[in-house]
Order: sequence, then structure tokens, then C-alpha cells
Amino acid sequence: MSRRRSTTLRPPGGDALVRARRQLTDGRLVRAMVTFHRDVVGMPPAASWLGSLLLAVVPGYRLRIPGQIADLAAIDALGDRRRA
Repeated sequence: MSRRRSTTLRPPGGDALVRARRQLTDGRLVRAMVTFHRDVVGMPPAASWLGSLLLAVVPGYRLRIPGQIADLAAIDALGDRRRA
């Protein structure tokens, strides 16, 4: 079975980025990372929750959560650069 790759790429964040930013603004760090893991990375829901919870409990990783969402926004802002 062969899979055809789409020639047009959607930004990796899209609607998930909007939701994750809103969750960050509301102080819901775990929820923002669940959205990132599930909707952007494609992890299963249970793994998304567990991974995000573990990130949030470790202080050093917790501090990096806003940066992960900011990096996703920067990648979205670049757009499809294959022809650039």
C-alpha cells in the first residue's frame, strides 16, 4: 500500500496553536502541552496526558512549556519554505 504525500502543507500548529496559546494565557500549562502533543505531534490521548503531566511536574521542564508553544508559532509563521 503506498501513501501519497500532499503537495500542499498546512502549518503544523494551525487551530491547535490557537487553542494552546489560549490555554497558556489561562495558566493551563498541562492542557496546552496536551493540545500540542495530541494535535500537533499526533500522540494518542492517554500518552499526551501522561507526558504533559510529567513535563509540568518537573520544574525545569515546566519553565520550557511556553517556549515550546512559541517555537510552534515561529514555525507556523515561516510557512512552507520548500521553494524559498
